[in-house]
Amino acid sequence: MRSEILDSGILELSDIHAGTKKYVQLPDSAFSIQSDHECWLTVTLRTRSATTWANAGHIVTWSQACLQEPQDSRGPTNNSAARLPLLQLKKSIFTYRVTGADFCFVFDRTRGQLTQWICRGRSILHGEERDPVPLCLSFWRAPTDNDARWQTDDWKLYGLNVMTSQLRSFKVTKTSESTVHVVATMYLSPFVVAWGFNAVIEYTIDFSGSLTLQAKLQPIGRAPKTVPRVGWNVQLDRRLDHATWFGLGPGESYHDKKSAQQIGIYKAHTEHLQTPYEVPQENGNRAEARWVNLHDEAGFGIKATYMPGKNERRCFQWAACRHDAGVLERARHPCDLRERDGVLWRLDCDNAGVGTAACGPGVCDKWKVPCREFGFGFKLEPVVSS
Repeated sequence: MRSEILDSGILELSDIHAGTKKYVQLPDSAFSIQSDHECWLTVTLRTRSATTWANAGHIVTWSQACLQEPQDSRGPTNNSAARLPLLQLKKSIFTYRVTGADFCFVFDRTRGQLTQWICRGRSILHGEERDPVPLCLSFWRAPTDNDARWQTDDWKLYGLNVMTSQLRSFKVTKTSESTVHVVATMYLSPFVVAWGFNAVIEYTIDFSGSLTLQAKLQPIGRAPKTVPRVGWNVQLDRRLDHATWFGLGPGESYHDKKSAQQIGIYKAHTEHLQTPYEVPQENGNRAEARWVNLHDEAGFGIKATYMPGKNERRCFQWAACRHDAGVLERARHPCDLRERDGVLWRLDCDNAGVGTAACGPGVCDKWKVPCREFGFGFKLEPVVSS
């Protein structure tokens, strides 16, 4: 999980006067990169010498272009279960327990949800007293000031901030000696209001201790036209408070607020992932992510890789923070914010733009999240170093 500079150089430019333009030929070597990985060309324009308004080397502007899409470099998979570590599946009145060499997953049979994930003797998930389900689908985020001007009341009218789940069926199958497949069929809806999502959630656990999540969502009834976001809320142990990611950074980004960020591999503590607005609100989202790893100081953590469904975007969005959406919404000043015990990790198939409705137009239609059918997945796998 590292970035590598394959080639670099300096282009000497002649003067380009105000109001004029000039074409610059890039060297052929910039377009002859051979790699199995995603490659980006970054062109940065800096001041050559100091001026009255900037020091020498000040970045005036920059641009990026993708030169190479990622290639599938995985070799053939050996499916011989005799050579793979075995999984044990145990059933009790209230739980299913899947155990491997150094990990354990526990599912609640009454809720159809994952409640515990132990890896190398450590608890990965950490549910809160007021929010005991540590891994669940979510459609809500704290409103922004812009949302409050045009959209929040409508979203709350449809109960998107108080969604609940009703288990319809739950099936656990040991598909091989080294793989367990779990399927939970649910109805996700708010209280009283006559609409919701029919949801089919599939969990696949393999011999390596990785967890693959697949979600299929179909809205039914008088559903809202748009939702704030669609994704997973993952409540993590508080020690997993360092992030390493491949995507836009280092600052926050949304569909309509990202042109200041570059594609790259970045690292940050969760404290530094937040944008401290004077009035607390939704913040800290990162867009166009390829993967993200939440880990502790020693590098132990969980890496999430996106598995987009048909017609879904190739990249995902994510956020990691210590404040629940309700805490952010109720707070009027930063001093009102109360931290949760663990880290709240959002892994989103989509998240709405922020717009400028507090003083101008709202979110452009193409950056809204329509309430429609969704199909997407994430692979969560333990890592021991970052």
